[in-house]
Amino acid sequence: MKCYAPWHSILVRFNGDLVPDGVYTKRYGNLLESSLNDVLNSITASYTKDSMRNGVLPPECQQCALKEASVGHSRRLFFRDILNPMLENTNYDYSKNFTDIYFLEFNMSNICNLKCRMCDGINSSAWVKDEMKLAEDGNILQRRINDPEFGYTNKSEQIIEKLFEDPTPLLNLRYLSIKGGEPYMEPANKKILQKFIDLGIAQNITLDWTTNGTIVDDEVHELARQYGHTKWTVSLEGTGDLYEYIRGGNNFTFAQLNENLKQYDFDRIIIAVTVMAYNIAHLDKIQNWYDSVKQENWDIYFNNVVAAPPYLNPRVLPNEILQRIEYKLPNINYTQSENSELYLQGLIYFTQRLDKIRNTNVLDYCPELTGLFEQDLTQGSVG
Repeated sequence: MKCYAPWHSILVRFNGDLVPDGVYTKRYGNLLESSLNDVLNSITASYTKDSMRNGVLPPECQQCALKEASVGHSRRLFFRDILNPMLENTNYDYSKNFTDIYFLEFNMSNICNLKCRMCDGINSSAWVKDEMKLAEDGNILQRRINDPEFGYTNKSEQIIEKLFEDPTPLLNLRYLSIKGGEPYMEPANKKILQKFIDLGIAQNITLDWTTNGTIVDDEVHELARQYGHTKWTVSLEGTGDLYEYIRGGNNFTFAQLNENLKQYDFDRIIIAVTVMAYNIAHLDKIQNWYDSVKQENWDIYFNNVVAAPPYLNPRVLPNEILQRIEYKLPNINYTQSENSELYLQGLIYFTQRLDKIRNTNVLDYCPELTGLFEQDLTQGSVG
């Protein structure tokens, strides 16, 4: 199971850590501690490449194997699709230690204006207050509130300066991915776009901007149009009231999302659906909405099935719920996982606790789950 990512991909995290991809569970190094070239040739980077050369999947890469087994898709296959057009006819030699970066992803801060239920205080600054309230029960759910990245972290100025000290490994870049948090809210992302324009290579690059769709910024859009190809990936988990429930409140409505989508005038629009226990029975509504609004350059993907936190994975639901779902996608397994009872209790407890904190009721949005919530597992806990 070889992958191009260890050779040609880098994700820059908001604390300066560099990894080949977000599902990789170690770091190559830190840009605030070492140069880009030193990180690309670090012990960890070399070990990962050597393992793959020998036909061994490193333990840091196991998430891709699990994803391919469960839904037939993974980041490894994503990189194959993205990079194959450049590498398939080049007699690619895995024995070499290339340092040309073709795929670069930035996650410059976790500042965000939403607190989606499958997210956390590491990936969304808006989640922090609710995270602290959830932890008042002794952190039964083992939320990562003690992680050094918890809360709002921003070292973007130093990171950008170090990355572009010697941009040589970046001069053949073909794909630039900007994520968050919510990337429209992070000013450093405009500086990154301008850097590649100033290097004179933006016209060679596909720009992939991942957003929750709540913001329109004409300055970002003007910079984006100087890139060779623009792809806007818009996350979505439901329609109507369910959309607002999962997104963490009615401060931004589904109707507003529809208006913003009309202003995303880019080469390609991707609607990226995260599948979870709350929406597994509502995917038909998402598909119907998409069919009613899609343009010729739009696509929709249901490839991302929640793996963490594990209690939001749809396969924790009992078979009697999963088997009643009429609209089934071929890439999703609609049978309850073995030994999922503990995670099912986690789903019930998490949902009831967060509903109390946010003054919501899951059954107003997901009536198919009625039988799960007959007993209040949070009695005696802090609301």
